[in-house]
Amino acid sequence: MTTTTGTNSYYLSHPTSLPNAICLGSGRFLRSVLVPALNAGGFRTTILQTRGTSFLEYLENRCNDEETSWNYEVDTVESDGSVQTEFVPCCGAGSMGTVEHKDAALTWLAEQRNNPIRVIGVGVTEAGLASGSKSMKDLVDLLGVCFRVDPSGAVSVINTDNVPLNGDVISSIVHELLLTGELETEFVEFVQSHVTFHNSMVDRITSQREGSNGLVPRCEPVPAKALVIEDLHGVLPKEFHELKKYGVVVRSSSGQLSVDIALKLRVANGTHTAIAHVMALNGLLMTDALSESVEENKHSGILMRYLDSIFMDQIWVAAKSCFGDDVDADAVYQDWRKRLTHPYFGLSTFFITQNGAAKGGIRISPTVKDLIKSKKEVSVSVCFSIASILRFLTPASCKHSKDIYVGWLSGTSDAISSTEKNEYSITYADGMCYNLNDGWYEFKCVCPILVEGQRMNLPEALKQFSSKGQPADALDVVAAYLVAKNGGDLADIAKNPETKEQFEDFTSAVATLYSRMVAGDEMLSLLSEMDSQSGCYGAEGFFTSCRSIAAFNTQGECNDGVLPYRESHIPDESRLMDTPCLTTNAVRSVVMEEVAASHFTLLKNQSKQI
Repeated sequence: MTTTTGTNSYYLSHPTSLPNAICLGSGRFLRSVLVPALNAGGFRTTILQTRGTSFLEYLENRCNDEETSWNYEVDTVESDGSVQTEFVPCCGAGSMGTVEHKDAALTWLAEQRNNPIRVIGVGVTEAGLASGSKSMKDLVDLLGVCFRVDPSGAVSVINTDNVPLNGDVISSIVHELLLTGELETEFVEFVQSHVTFHNSMVDRITSQREGSNGLVPRCEPVPAKALVIEDLHGVLPKEFHELKKYGVVVRSSSGQLSVDIALKLRVANGTHTAIAHVMALNGLLMTDALSESVEENKHSGILMRYLDSIFMDQIWVAAKSCFGDDVDADAVYQDWRKRLTHPYFGLSTFFITQNGAAKGGIRISPTVKDLIKSKKEVSVSVCFSIASILRFLTPASCKHSKDIYVGWLSGTSDAISSTEKNEYSITYADGMCYNLNDGWYEFKCVCPILVEGQRMNLPEALKQFSSKGQPADALDVVAAYLVAKNGGDLADIAKNPETKEQFEDFTSAVATLYSRMVAGDEMLSLLSEMDSQSGCYGAEGFFTSCRSIAAFNTQGECNDGVLPYRESHIPDESRLMDTPCLTTNAVRSVVMEEVAASHFTLLKNQSKQI
């Protein structure tokens, strides 16, 4: 049955296969993960766009050809570069974008009295998960159809948007709409007793086939945890427990999903953020440059050793202290590492850097916080990741407008002569560009911080520091970022007397690396120092404690008031050595560093003579 007007279908339905699952939304993730899994579980799915009719028209065109009838395409890029195209069946398509399309879909679904809906997938973006949004009102109307068809049947609502506790969010919005709308009591009771809004976690990187206008997803191979669903009361259809091949994992115990989400944030998202900024600043535009199987990727080895060290020495240790020794962090990282080094499926590093200030706090700071609280060492590799974010968010000396700033690439001068758009300017997101030929890039950042009693946006504060340049001068702005709620979000350990000292060491180490980056030391050279265990990185390399590179405080002392003898953490060839000391704090700190390093060298030479 197809309801049509002119040449356009209001709702397209399969002549014999009736749906028992609905997808509200037609996004790439929903079509490449949830629908294939539903098919494998024996469900029959109809897809309803929230706006527009592009998917409806796409499917209708395919139905005009017997060979492509009632399916859509999904491309998967395999690790050898081959592309496998899957033809995913569906039994209907429609739109909720206009009154006519919505009425046609709801009317047809309500007529299927012997075919109750058991699953509703929701993929409406974060904006759709808002109180009173049209998408949430559409969901209530779909639940109304479920009620009319089978008032005693159970319905599972599964969200595929990356929003924390997404099921609880949808449940809250739906129940708010139930209370404010003039709805029959029996329907309200049906939603309260028969509808479960499952919390979930989603994770499959998708883009689109070139030239497909977003209608054909282009994906990485299915990860081990592409869709994790919480089912605390055992109401999810039993078929979901047999879909591991499709990346579906069901969590039946309280707290399991929270650990999954935390590990995703710390392991996958955290290392993504840690690597994206240094890659972008060095003109490495796609993450497939991390593949060690491609000979041309000359920096992949050191970059992956850097990431491996962050996981092994920091993320894994912190995860075990927070979630217990049984946490499967290593399995998560190995799965993620394979995905990250896919030689033929990379993501734009500049694209990943968006919202870097907040991502540092959300994705990296939890690891730092757990390490410090458990009295574990924070390593220089994690300090480097935070310093890289700050370096990326440091504006050049040129002007900016409307929260869009201009930064300069590693190895180039911040005295950019021109930021005029030309044939070398490449747009990467929201109209922002990078230009490798001229050595600049644009970025947005709204992160208010408080520095010496003055509230300012983070890039403005970093720009003020860059005119001074010594680590001691950077301490205040680095600390301000690390404690900012929309920044590093580490205020609790900064204020706690038991963790304050270690936080200050961490802050100082970040300031040291950041100052060297701003002074002009190439970021890959800094990683090479750690990797080769040169100078102050001794035998530990990436695993070196942040205390080894923490500058002395502004009084010229270390935190316990005793000046230790130690190897200089600023090598002679660093461009920081050419940066003048313009403040009293900088002079004091540098003098104490030189005294400590000189005594260390003297003692070292004396021990050799003995």
